Amino acid sequence: SHEIFIRRNGRLCGLAVLRETLRDSARPAMEEMGRLGLRTIVMTGDREESAARFGFTECHAGMTPDGKLREIGELRRLGRRVLFIGDGINDAPAMAAADTSIALAAGSELPRETAALELNGHDLRAIPRSIAICRATVRAIRRNIAFAACYNVIGISLAAAGLLHPIAAALIMLVSSMTVTCRVLRETSDT
Repeated sequence: SHEIFIRRNGRLCGLAVLRETLRDSARPAMEEMGRLGLRTIVMTGDREESAARFGFTECHAGMTPDGKLREIGELRRLGRRVLFIGDGINDAPAMAAADTSIALAAGSELPRETAALELNGHDLRAIPRSIAICRATVRAIRRNIAFAACYNVIGISLAAAGLLHPIAAALIMLVSSMTVTCRVLRETSDT
């Protein structure tokens, strides 16, 4: 919690106590990222005791914007690809240094301007879901490139040998394109 003292003409006239709360979707989102094989690190400017109450496995408390920037630099130096998710002004330098970044729409203006992506809405579980969909899409693309290459090598070889009529070759190409499209739709809809 943070205490804010309000003074007027040197006299205390008000006190405000601010306490951060964790988004309901934060813990499930981090657990899902762990299931996806992603290492998650919480970097916060909060004091150690405030950060500890959230109970994350890997949490760095008391971090300044420079500290976050150094941590991102160290991870990248080790060959790690870094996705930085944040919402505060203090997150903007780290967002700019990361491989990619996501700003939360409810956050400050500067991180939204700095980040590569913006998450509209409050459900952080959209992030691991998006990562899973992207991975499935990349797998589908790779498989379909291999499938189309084999299909076309066979078709071109038969056509070059004179064993395949040009109209049949055109129909095979059409079927190849339709097959690849259907396979992508099927494979990505399962995610």
